[in-house]
Amino acid sequence: MLYIRCGCAWGLAWLLSSVVQKNDAFSLGNVLKPQTNTRLTLYSDSSENDRHESSYLSNNRRLLIHDIGASLLSTACLASTSTVANAVEATTSTQYIDASQAKVTNKVYFDVRVSRQDGSFYVRDDLPNTPENQVFYGKIVVGLFAQNAPTHVEKFLSYIPSLSDYLSEENPLPSYGRSQFPRIDQSTGLLWGGKIPSLQVAEYGGSSALQYYGRILPASLWLERDRDLQRISHNQKGLLTHANLDLTPEFAITTRRDGTELDGRYTVFGKILEDESSDQFLSLIQDLPTYEINRPTSTDGVVEDAASVIYNAQRQFFRNTAKSFGDSRLDKTYEGKFLRRVEVTQVGVL
Repeated sequence: MLYIRCGCAWGLAWLLSSVVQKNDAFSLGNVLKPQTNTRLTLYSDSSENDRHESSYLSNNRRLLIHDIGASLLSTACLASTSTVANAVEATTSTQYIDASQAKVTNKVYFDVRVSRQDGSFYVRDDLPNTPENQVFYGKIVVGLFAQNAPTHVEKFLSYIPSLSDYLSEENPLPSYGRSQFPRIDQSTGLLWGGKIPSLQVAEYGGSSALQYYGRILPASLWLERDRDLQRISHNQKGLLTHANLDLTPEFAITTRRDGTELDGRYTVFGKILEDESSDQFLSLIQDLPTYEINRPTSTDGVVEDAASVIYNAQRQFFRNTAKSFGDSRLDKTYEGKFLRRVEVTQVGVL
């Protein structure tokens, strides 16, 4: 509403300013309410007094319009300044606290498993007993902060199926019980989870929605509307966070303590509750091999700038060419992708 008022004020001020530059024949009454079929005559040949009076009235009208325009310009400037000040205040007034000060309002568990290096989970006796050939089974417990991020917690819990959802398999809804931990971002230290197969973003009618097995599901951004909420800073490991400009259920877990640069772009809404199984899972998953994009190097191991530029250009060209032909296999290979399968088998509320 404030932007509309500012625009109207600026527009009216511009109109009046332009009127001042026009012929004196346009009086204030004609600007505000034009008269039809009326011939305006400011200069009369009757006498010199009439000409002086007409000139005097014209100058008064000019000054009046000038004063009105100046007042409207001042109002528009003040309104614009107020808008900027409010935006700056809203940005700088966000308070961040430590996760230890937040209250856990809900608890959710994830049953997880990590495959062997060949991607299998079934029992095999023909492989050597090495860490790469062992399947990990564990459970992680998540504590949620509904008082600090109520919208995020509500959306997160909407992907935790109830018992009736498990029993009904005719029209399954997207669930964290069928999700994966696909990758880790080495640049930010974020372990990404909550990726639900076959759930993707689609555009319909000019707006974004979620598509799941051919069905369209309405979705909105994970954003907190209340500015007075105390946000939690990304200053410790094991925090659950979600990108602000994202409507998918994918979340991330912090693996570093110095992640305060994520504040403002992500919102913390929970944390991993420490226990032996959770610690083992986080320790194991950070050491898993990931997909890396190999770049050309010289004999001494130094990346050649020119060769790297050519390599990246060729790689991007072939990727775009493959997409243009409908080949989506390259979407399954990306930096930081785990080379072992990390899956969630069941979730529930404690």
